[in-house]
Parts: sequence; structure tokens; C-alpha cells
Amino acid sequence: MVDEVKTGLVAPRRVSGLSELALEYDLILCDIWGVVHNGLKAFPAACEALRLARVNGASVVLVSNAPRPNGFIATMLDRLAVPAGTYDAIVTSGDVTRTLLRLRDRGLTFICANPDIVVERGSKLVYCAGAIAQEYEKLGGTAIYCGKPHKPVYDMALSTARALRPEGIRDGRVLCIGDALRTDIIGATAAGFDSLFIASGIHAEELNALEGAEPDHAALANLFSGHAHPRGVMPRLAW
Repeated sequence: MVDEVKTGLVAPRRVSGLSELALEYDLILCDIWGVVHNGLKAFPAACEALRLARVNGASVVLVSNAPRPNGFIATMLDRLAVPAGTYDAIVTSGDVTRTLLRLRDRGLTFICANPDIVVERGSKLVYCAGAIAQEYEKLGGTAIYCGKPHKPVYDMALSTARALRPEGIRDGRVLCIGDALRTDIIGATAAGFDSLFIASGIHAEELNALEGAEPDHAALANLFSGHAHPRGVMPRLAW
């Protein structure tokens, strides 16, 4: 364990499972890629954790930066054997993209359907549309981002969740789960939501957390230096 007084850096607290937090929330907005699966296989413990959160009263909306409508993602999750009871609904940046495109004429604005810079595919990281949008902005163009960490996807997720819960969603009772600091954690903080960080996703290598290993304390503290902390951190999502 690193001496936090000497380093001046404090890592988010570690939690043993979603069960430590779930009862405090009406709604869980959960990232998909890197949390529920890695592009090649589902994580059964993560699926079970979300199912049990639902059993205990929370609604679970999967929120993805995938640039496809939610129906395509549901089909992919079925193919990866993610149980239907894992979630209540899916909202994607592709859903937001379709809404924005319907509102605009053709022009030079870059509507980015996936703000992710990279995404985990098995043990590899591959570039996503967010990297292209960043380069477009460097050239002087204007880009609109449809997914996390930007507001439109959270607005759509909340609207979807409210339609599922006639009893409503109380203030301060939304938890976001994700593996990316830039999109999931910073996005949740900007939206006014709590968050739970999963260390074995796209930051796994820099945190020495490959294959679900416990993240290195100093690396974890360094990652969150200067950023709002999540409520907790886990190697992989589990109940």
C-alpha cells in the first residue's frame, strides 16, 4: 500500500461488490462494453450483479456509446448470452444520433455517434469514432458528441427510465457504472450522478488490473488525480 501522505494522492475506496451500494439507488446507468462484456464474451458475475440490483428494487438502463440503435445492441447481448433479466432497457449514442440527424440538414458539422477514443475488444484496444471527431476539430471543424460524457445521452437514459418507473426516480439516487474515466466517470459527475469505476476495462493495463486483477493503488490514485472520484472501485462488476 502506497503512503498517501507522501504521494499526496488518494485513490477511490474499494468496494467488495455492488451489493454495498445498490440499495441506495433507484436507477443504475451501466456501461456495457468493458463492464458487461469485453466484445468477445459476457461477464456472468456482472450480469448477475445487475440482475440482483433489479431484484432489490433498482431499474437498470444500459447506456452505451455504440453508434447503433438499441435493438442491434440487444441482439448482440443475446448472442453473447447476456441474460434478459440483466437489464430493463438500453440507450445508445446511436439512438441520440438518429434524433439529432432528424433535426438537421446536411452540412459540415461532424455528428459523432460514438465519443469513445478506444474500446476494449478481448485483450486489445481499438480506435473509435471519438478519435476521428477529435482530429476533425483539430482541423477547425465542429463536432457534436452523442454519447457519454455528454448530456444528451443521459437525458435520453433518464427519460427511458422514468417511463419504466411510475414511482419515479428520487434525487441523488442514480448510480453510473463504467470502466472509462473520460466518458463514464467524468460524464456521471457532470450529470450530477454517483459512479462506480470498473478497473479491468480500458484502463486495465495502466492500472495493472488485467484479467480482473486488483488495481495498483498508486496507479489508481494517479488516474483520478485532479478528477472527481467515483464512490468506489472494483476490478470487475460483481454482486
